[in-house]
Formats: sequence, C-alpha cells, structure tokens
Amino acid sequence: MSTTPTINPRTDTRAHWVRALLLAAVAFLLTIGSIGAASAAVPATGHQANTAPLTAARPAPGPLLQAVGSCGGGRCTLYFSKSETAALANGRVPAPPAVLPAPLKAAYYAAAYGHRWFAQQYANRGWCSGFRVSVYPWESQGYFGYACNWN
Repeated sequence: MSTTPTINPRTDTRAHWVRALLLAAVAFLLTIGSIGAASAAVPATGHQANTAPLTAARPAPGPLLQAVGSCGGGRCTLYFSKSETAALANGRVPAPPAVLPAPLKAAYYAAAYGHRWFAQQYANRGWCSGFRVSVYPWESQGYFGYACNWN
C-alpha cells in the first residue's frame, strides 16, 4: 500500500520557502519591468479558469508591467507578453540594498543579468517569457520562453 504525501501549506516549510521565492521573483520582475519600456494591455486569454491579470503598483510615474498569472495546486505561473519580455530585456537592473554582503550581491547580479540575457534572447526571437514556481521538485521551474501571438 503506497501513500501519497500531502502538502499542508500552513506547516510545510518547503511551501513557505517556495512562496517566499515566488514573491521575491515577482517583486524583482515587476521592479525591472516598471523601469523598462511601456508594456501592452493584457489580452483576453483563457489559460485556466483562475487566470487573472496581475498589475503592479506604480512607485513613480512610468510604464506599468502587467502579466497574466495562474496559481493553484502548489504551483504558480506568470506569463509575460512580447512587450513585457522586451521591457525585461532592456530594463535597468536596480542595485541591491547596500547592507548586503558581497557574496549575496554577486549572486544577485548574476541572477539579474542572467535573466536579462535570457529575456533578450526570447525578445530577439519574438517570443514571450514566463516564470514558474512549484512546490514539487520534479516539475519544471524558473524562467522560460514560449512562442506567443500577443504583444
């Protein structure tokens, strides 16, 4: 008799880490996107029933990043349009807090410029990009590109 482990998001520490990582990644992407070029409006798509447009609050006058996202069953995915992918590719990487030690700053810049480079590759091919996080370690996770037809 095999039992499937259940994940209780209130007590499972992995779910807490994944949720914290997702929030940090979304905040990072929204920060870069709000600095980059203007993004297009979110199209009416039917990815899933719980798909809803995500809008960042404007810290200062400037373009607004919008993404289509879906969450459920221990996984969340954000889908960026072509113009949002281009904004991530051309955006300025903000400096990390000054109190961070040098190894963490190096890791931050490596991740930020790495994601920016991938966004440039996807934008050059006319693709969209997205970001996926899951509590299941065997599922695909991270930044990815996909062929799309919405700007």
